[in-house]
Amino acid sequence: MKLTLTIFTSLLICACSSINKDLDKESEPETKYYYGEVKTTSPDGSIPYGPSKYSLVKRVVDKSKNTINEYVQQGDEYFDTQLKRKDNSNIFIATDSKKSFQGTFTFIGKGDWTWISWEYDIVMADSSGKIIGVGSIDDQGIKTEKYFTDLEGNKQVKITEVLDEIDEEEYLEKVPNKK
Repeated sequence: MKLTLTIFTSLLICACSSINKDLDKESEPETKYYYGEVKTTSPDGSIPYGPSKYSLVKRVVDKSKNTINEYVQQGDEYFDTQLKRKDNSNIFIATDSKKSFQGTFTFIGKGDWTWISWEYDIVMADSSGKIIGVGSIDDQGIKTEKYFTDLEGNKQVKITEVLDEIDEEEYLEKVPNKK
């Protein structure tokens, strides 16, 4: 369950792809950084499932390759997620390097690469359940509300995130185990 929740948290962050700026720079990848709190609770939010975690996120959006790659650090744990755009649509196929999940993120917004919110539908590779949820992004950062469900769709866990956008210098200061 811990691995599933950790992967779920990684996905939650990835769903928050910051892809709504600088259309003139489509040929160059855009890197953004985020830091904030992740809370895991009962489905109604009333019972905390452990202390909050803090996520440090590096996101690389490459419009020319139709990809979004995220690198997430939570304490000593590290996760990566890849999103690949499907046929120039607003739908991205999602997976991680461990192949522990797969599914889709559907972005919503003003137009091509100017999405400001998203929905996602992820299935865990171990058949333990699904991840559903929504998120939004603005100039301040990312907010998400996701649920881990069983395969029948019954909500088991709620995960919320509030991540502030930070600059590269602050990101590098927060990277654990830097040498």
